[in-house]
Amino acid sequence: MMEFLHRWIWSDAERRARKLLNFAETEADGGRDLVRAAEVTKDATLRRLYMIHAADEQRHAELFRRRGAALLENLPARHASVMQMNW
Repeated sequence: MMEFLHRWIWSDAERRARKLLNFAETEADGGRDLVRAAEVTKDATLRRLYMIHAADEQRHAELFRRRGAALLENLPARHASVMQMNW
């Protein structure tokens, strides 16, 4: 059942683009949380690791954002809105 649902969700270009843009937001939020954690930790090694991880999350966000935007740019004008399932 879930395989069918996943296939259906990812089969539509607009839904796929919006999912990727949502993933970008999630990754960027995670990066911001890690920066905040780095700001309050006293351990220099842990702070450095938090910042490395935060930079990686930001990189992921940018990759998802670019791909989602590229998919949206290539959609025909008829695509107005597609049902989103953000559970």
